[in-house]
Amino acid sequence: QRVQQNNQLRIFDQSKMAGQGEDHALTKMVAGFYNTLNKDTSFVCRLNAGDLTPEVNATFDALPEDIKKRYYGSGINIPEKLEGKRVLDIGCGSGSLVFILAKLVGPNGYVVGFDVTDGLIETAKANSESWEKHLGYPK
Repeated sequence: QRVQQNNQLRIFDQSKMAGQGEDHALTKMVAGFYNTLNKDTSFVCRLNAGDLTPEVNATFDALPEDIKKRYYGSGINIPEKLEGKRVLDIGCGSGSLVFILAKLVGPNGYVVGFDVTDGLIETAKANSESWEKHLGYPK
């Protein structure tokens, strides 16, 4: 089920995709953990800021506060030369990496994010249109 679609960003809630294991115990456990964390998190975690390029760090700094508060700062590896590419982010959470990647792929690329955590997907959806406007990409 598609939840948000613009030319630049596509964000899907994997938990609502029929037949995709939404009733699996592990899926429920992971989604429950991150939904709780999503509600309780009120700080920004930047464990990997030193590992990121100045451009990525500057893009992170420009993210909306509610996205930054749901970025857990680990496991991020961004390849070089993404301009015009298509990128899939599995486990996109609140969309922090999706939004960073959207800047890196530019107006001719696009980014798709999937997640099983409906609370985080709602945060991503709520910010996707304003982020595209921030980037200045045409519809």
